[in-house]
Amino acid sequence: MQRLGTDVYLERDIKGGVRANAWALAHCLIRSSLPTPMRLNGSEMREQRDCEQHIAVFRQWAGESCASSIIVSSESFSFLRTKEEAEGLDRCFKGLFEEIVPIIIFRDEDKRRLSWAKQLDNMGVKECMAKLDQIDRVDAEWYFDWKDLLGFWAQFGEPLTIDYRSALDEHSSILPAFLSTVNLDSIDLEGDFFLNETLNGSSGWSRLLGRMKRFLFKP
Repeated sequence: MQRLGTDVYLERDIKGGVRANAWALAHCLIRSSLPTPMRLNGSEMREQRDCEQHIAVFRQWAGESCASSIIVSSESFSFLRTKEEAEGLDRCFKGLFEEIVPIIIFRDEDKRRLSWAKQLDNMGVKECMAKLDQIDRVDAEWYFDWKDLLGFWAQFGEPLTIDYRSALDEHSSILPAFLSTVNLDSIDLEGDFFLNETLNGSSGWSRLLGRMKRFLFKP
């Protein structure tokens, strides 16, 4: 991707590895009162990040990047909703980019709810989530309010959306649709390197990501 003028923001985890899932940066912006899965399962506490420093490191990296486009990605950004969070996001990105283009993947609501419930269970937070008030639950109605989510991100730029089901029907993967959206159609999915590789027996692709946001191409 760097060869084509695009950088992906990578975070370092506590073991010194790198990840393209910028959930720690997102959590520096998410309201502290919200019990997200990463907070409930202790992931945020284990990393013990200083948010001011973390944001400063991100801003320095973005400011020094020579890329024409930068991708910052995490499902955790979908928790942002409030005025205060919008202001925090604006401060984080202020002066770094000429244009911000939110990219949101949507899918059939029933299947989205089932998939999200399974993910919460896999993260080990389903039981403690059930004990929370609705306003504090990330499986409550507010989280699935598509119009509210689009409205939040429209404050920063016109959102681009990808239909998850249509992408899978056409390519058996979300990646081609995502790469097309960010004008990187020329990337060879068979020949590049990825993080968190999974196999999809129903597709012709031999190297796929479980989620489009977790990838890193060789330089």
